[in-house]
Amino acid sequence: MTALEQQEAQLGQQAAKARQIGREDLARVALARQKEAQSQRAGLHDQLGHLLGEEARLTIAAQRLQARKARIYWFGLLGQDGEDSLDTGGGP
Repeated sequence: MTALEQQEAQLGQQAAKARQIGREDLARVALARQKEAQSQRAGLHDQLGHLLGEEARLTIAAQRLQARKARIYWFGLLGQDGEDSLDTGGGP
């Protein structure tokens, strides 16, 4: 249970206790705060989803960039003197 979920539960309990003792004003305040905590939690959940999507997108972009870098390096080596400069076979 997250801190916001704990806060929501506590505020719900406070509202119930306030009603039991006839303090409807305090119950309304506690319920308003509970609703605000729920709203904050929903907003954070949405942000998390957005950030996870962004992380996935950036991970894919980084992998593509690494692959492109490897191809540039490899073809750069092949382009030197028209031969594969990694070839150490000593053949013609």
